[in-house]
Amino acid sequence: MLRATLLVSALLFASATPALACRSADYALGIVFEEPAPAHLSRETFVLDVTFPGSETQGPSRLRRIVTANVRRVVRGDFAGEAVRVEIGGRTCSSPFRFGTEGLIVGHLRPTPDGDVFIPRQESVIARRRRLESR
Repeated sequence: MLRATLLVSALLFASATPALACRSADYALGIVFEEPAPAHLSRETFVLDVTFPGSETQGPSRLRRIVTANVRRVVRGDFAGEAVRVEIGGRTCSSPFRFGTEGLIVGHLRPTPDGDVFIPRQESVIARRRRLESR
């Protein structure tokens, strides 16, 4: 009986752990949609004007996954394509589309065996609030 109780307790704790990793919704990360494009960027930084189709914004937000965004225009960087693969999530405290599903995304391309993947800047609600208040 004690063994069963310990097993159930361990399973309940393990399943609750991801929720405990985020102190509050204010700390969940989301993709940063910039407007206007930042002025001071490194040479390898890309700025793409994209829109994420509704089907891509659905699904588990706590898992690292690759979604496809439609590229409306290239603001900065050498990119030629109508779509870009974007890596989202990656933390237990992620909500990638909390700030929207379209606009300018800033980041870099990471080569993978399946082709390049765009890694966008992400920030928390608290960091976003501080950044916008300091303007």
